[in-house]
Amino acid sequence: MSLPEIIQAIAANPVALQPRARLAISLQSVDPEKATEVWSETIRLAISRGQFFPALFLCRNHIPEGVLQMQLLKEMAGRFGAKRPKEGHLVPPPIPSPRAVNLPESPEEQLELAMMLVKQIDGLGLPEGAAFPEVPVFGDLPDMPFVAMGLALREVILQPGTTFIKQGDVVQALYLLANGRVQVTQNQPNDEVRELAVVEAPAVIGEMSLLSALPRRANVTAIEPSLAWQIDAKAINELGREHPELVEHLLLLVKRRLLNNLFQNSELFRGMEEPEALLSSFYVKTVESGEEVFKQGEDAPGLFVILHGEAEVWTQAKPNTTRTRVATLNEGDAFGEMSLLTGERTNAAVWMVDGGVLLHLPTEAYQAIRNLMPQLESDLAEMMFVRRGELQAIASPAVGFEEIDDSLMEEIQIEEE
Repeated sequence: MSLPEIIQAIAANPVALQPRARLAISLQSVDPEKATEVWSETIRLAISRGQFFPALFLCRNHIPEGVLQMQLLKEMAGRFGAKRPKEGHLVPPPIPSPRAVNLPESPEEQLELAMMLVKQIDGLGLPEGAAFPEVPVFGDLPDMPFVAMGLALREVILQPGTTFIKQGDVVQALYLLANGRVQVTQNQPNDEVRELAVVEAPAVIGEMSLLSALPRRANVTAIEPSLAWQIDAKAINELGREHPELVEHLLLLVKRRLLNNLFQNSELFRGMEEPEALLSSFYVKTVESGEEVFKQGEDAPGLFVILHGEAEVWTQAKPNTTRTRVATLNEGDAFGEMSLLTGERTNAAVWMVDGGVLLHLPTEAYQAIRNLMPQLESDLAEMMFVRRGELQAIASPAVGFEEIDDSLMEEIQIEEE
């Protein structure tokens, strides 16, 4: 595309990023300084319009490492991080009318006109007082952790059919899906593949791996050309040495996101009116492979909710007898409610054979918030009633059989004959 054509394209659509990018690319070899200036103004335009991922992409790929890149990332932090405007309404960015331009004849004057058009970004961004969109993970980061995270992300370009997360892999990495769509599937024991979800950008994928080095429980495959940004546990640990608050803040953000998802998808917590009280009361607990969450007969440990993994519930009718598996629980399921509500010792043991991640609400924390959420106690009581019935149904036949004496057993055998 020639310089006059680029000028006409910028004038026809003042908020389009592509013709500005073409101008910067055309200048890269002949005037790198001007090219960087064009990239900077293009990034500032994207920032002002609430376009986080295009701004990040351009900043990371076309601004040299150094003071300018840091400055632009700080500007992004001011709009998309913890200081972002939150009180206003989310509104679409303006769509301006085409600009009329008189194209000069000399290349020097044409370049001067092009640079002037590029710098005219006032009035093209979101209006004063408008809320900026919340960006996953970055949304509550203070300035310096925001900048550090922006510099640590690794770009991952995905072609259709590319599986970038594989079930069974042990890779601690989080992905920010910037654009495109991906499919989440799970391999079943019968060799079938079950679709769990189709996820559209922007989205966070794989955040659970930052909490535990457990095998992935699903595959994630690109459906269409997509772009993701990856950060792994090693990079986060390295960042933590310089920004120790970043690791703590990131894990808190992951916990909050997981809890919010749980409150939306779990039957127990859906519609909860005081989610913040629960958010601050729950703890994330990582369970190693083969670990027993609690034993039968322990003091009430509190309420547990499965975030990742599978739990097995086992019970014994009497000491030194064979244990019986009561249930298998999956993501979103809760347990521990019986002893929590009654104060009695646990009447079953819970194991996580392959390990997992739990949310734990200790008994003392529950007692502190129970009055704020009467509906939670009611729902837990209903769950307890159902679970107690399941336990009795399993335990009763075993107890009854032990009470049958030999003479009665002989009579039963004679009748059967």
